[in-house]
Amino acid sequence: MKKNKYVYVILLMIAIIILMIINIFKYDSTELDEGISNKVWYRYNYNNGLYETLKITKSKIDYFKPTGTNNTNSLDNCTKFNYDKKNKVLKLNCNKEIKILSFDSNSLTLEFDDKNQKFFLSIEDSLNYEFETYFEKSIIDYKKERNQVTDFSKINQNKLFEVIANDDYSKIVFIGNKCTSVDCVLILDIMEKWVSTNENIYYFDVNNINNNVINYFNRISDKKYNYDDFDTVYPVVFLTKNNKVVDHYELKCSGFNCTKYYKNEF
Repeated sequence: MKKNKYVYVILLMIAIIILMIINIFKYDSTELDEGISNKVWYRYNYNNGLYETLKITKSKIDYFKPTGTNNTNSLDNCTKFNYDKKNKVLKLNCNKEIKILSFDSNSLTLEFDDKNQKFFLSIEDSLNYEFETYFEKSIIDYKKERNQVTDFSKINQNKLFEVIANDDYSKIVFIGNKCTSVDCVLILDIMEKWVSTNENIYYFDVNNINNNVINYFNRISDKKYNYDDFDTVYPVVFLTKNNKVVDHYELKCSGFNCTKYYKNEF
């Protein structure tokens, strides 16, 4: 009877050990949900205007966080992981962890570096999400609120030539069909600030540029321009005075930070 009792205890202990092993294999796995793995996820960094990318394969993680000058990040030495399925945590080989908070067919929300970070399969969706989070309004609503500045300062060809010939400095902003960066939206706020301190701020629709305009600019500048110099991914700003092009540049903010352009200096 005593012998049977010992056998029972031993069998029970073996069963418990087996269950523990099964539990370990069940919850400590590298098999992520198919909706997450083997895809490139994007996150727009509103501090520098660059896109971070994240790709997780069966047992490897590839996270690229461009900074423009020094492309290093806190996960640089973290390439492999074990997945704790129960707690939805990626245990990296650099003593760091990434917790999966939620995901759907288009977005993935993670917790690492002591903050929540949301990634998207679509670059555009990532930009829209960060924009709305930062400004508390959509890009569409932002443009609607500020479009009046281009209506107010818009000029035609004749007025353009008159402005360029003016004895005072003038800023002329060119925005065309290729202007697809977020800077093409943010410049509306910049122009509002410029207009509030100086009346010589103008907007010219690149769609109205013809050979007469291009040839005119070529006559008053050392540089030879073509249509593509006016219609770029970014807004183009020309500074003119006395029938001369004093300067011209593409307006590029640092992500959503455009403060370097706020001073309306000529």
